[in-house]
Amino acid sequence: MDHAQCHAELHFGLSTNLIVHGECVVSFHTVEREMDVAQPLDWPGKSLAFEVAPSVDTSAGRKVAVDVGTLKRHVDAPVPVYYIINVEDWRSGSMSPLGRARYPWVYFGDVIGVCSARDVHGQVSEPGTEGLSLVDVEKLPLWGWHEFIVSLSTDAPSAGPPTRIAAVRAIDERLFDDPNIAARLADHGKSNPRVREQIQDDGREVFTPLACDLTRKPPKIPLHNYLPTGSGYRTAETEELKEEFRRYAQTVECGRVGPKTRDGLMVVTMSWKKQHVLARLRAQRGRDR
Repeated sequence: MDHAQCHAELHFGLSTNLIVHGECVVSFHTVEREMDVAQPLDWPGKSLAFEVAPSVDTSAGRKVAVDVGTLKRHVDAPVPVYYIINVEDWRSGSMSPLGRARYPWVYFGDVIGVCSARDVHGQVSEPGTEGLSLVDVEKLPLWGWHEFIVSLSTDAPSAGPPTRIAAVRAIDERLFDDPNIAARLADHGKSNPRVREQIQDDGREVFTPLACDLTRKPPKIPLHNYLPTGSGYRTAETEELKEEFRRYAQTVECGRVGPKTRDGLMVVTMSWKKQHVLARLRAQRGRDR
């Protein structure tokens, strides 16, 4: 499978998994349709961005070719960026985005790892250069997909993956250290848009909600946005943040080097309500053991 096909299948698996299982608002740069990449920032919850980076198995171990210029932009992005990197190969067309799959199908979550742009940058041999750099996947501090989603939805913001935090009311800074922040904010705002489109997964027909054709609108109440910094969080106005992100994303897409792909940077918001549901399910499973 070539780089473009691998990237397309990873990107599709990621977006489908996030929309169906995570009930997230998702948007991304694509050559196939006009989409506002900053649209998910209209919704309350935790927001982050994903960069898909296929890896290959070489005689020197598994390597991922990283566009250093793009990586440096991601380190200072308006919203934290995470790399999606496959840790093993699969047969083209056999990826199941939604659930555990039987041979010859493979589940998306079993073949990928997640790493922050900052941690990827720490493994680039010559971070001051431009162009492509081969990074040893085994040296990256990767989350497994399930581990990442669990931490995102159940850990306090200060303990889990850094994200943009947004709510329809001001947040007391003590909540950033509270693992129950989602439960405290889940009743504020709705962020579960649904539009149905038919896809194939593991040989089954599945109807998925697509955030790019929203039938519900985000809350009209202005959001309070909190962006992680090295010393805590800074605040931002939603429209200013969206415009900053659009400019950043456009710079990223125009400055890419390496193989061309159909889809680019992905932006995601997971609602407080969904985080609360996932946290309750995890707690229930813990009690049932």
